[in-house]
Amino acid sequence: TRGVVTERNMLRILERSPVSFQDHQNRSDASGFQQFTEDGKLTHGVMGWDKIVTASQALYGPRMTTKAPPESQMWMYEGIAGSISPWWHTISAHHHDKRRYETALPVFKWHAENEQYLYDRTPVATIGIVYSEDNNVFYGRDDVSGNVEAPWRGWINAFTRYRIPFIVINADHIARDASKVSTLVLPNRATMTDAQVAAVKRFVANGGNLIAT
Repeated sequence: TRGVVTERNMLRILERSPVSFQDHQNRSDASGFQQFTEDGKLTHGVMGWDKIVTASQALYGPRMTTKAPPESQMWMYEGIAGSISPWWHTISAHHHDKRRYETALPVFKWHAENEQYLYDRTPVATIGIVYSEDNNVFYGRDDVSGNVEAPWRGWINAFTRYRIPFIVINADHIARDASKVSTLVLPNRATMTDAQVAAVKRFVANGGNLIAT
């Protein structure tokens, strides 16, 4: 989430991609381990839950030493919970601290043994939280953290702490995906197109619940 105008459009890229390779090297203090699960939900929400999404799962920093295995392994399991396929690599061709070479093995072994349950899954969540890259840019502007990211993070953390299942719905896909849930959450979605607004109105007219900040 960055308040700058770039040529990248995540929605348009992922919509026509059969597989996604991502790089998420560390978690932020504002979110925690669940941020990796959230990434999987956001990406699959665009591509579909039958597509392959993988991401680098090695936690870096400091880069030349080894984090405690439970920390790195929990990060990997959180990604897998969001249907992210495991992928592990280490930076640099040589390390004096070689303990990191053993970190990923138990997780990869567990994933291989349970792979039949980890793909082609259908979410059962009844709450959808709406994401919009355009909102990040045009409403976030010079304070994307305060205007956009903090409200988003507050909802995600609340869902996680109270164990409330949710999916991420892209604002351009409300008309397509809102019927999968009974409640839509719009966290500071202040920039919306006419089509997005119309989709929200149809959702409510059909009996859906709406929460907006």
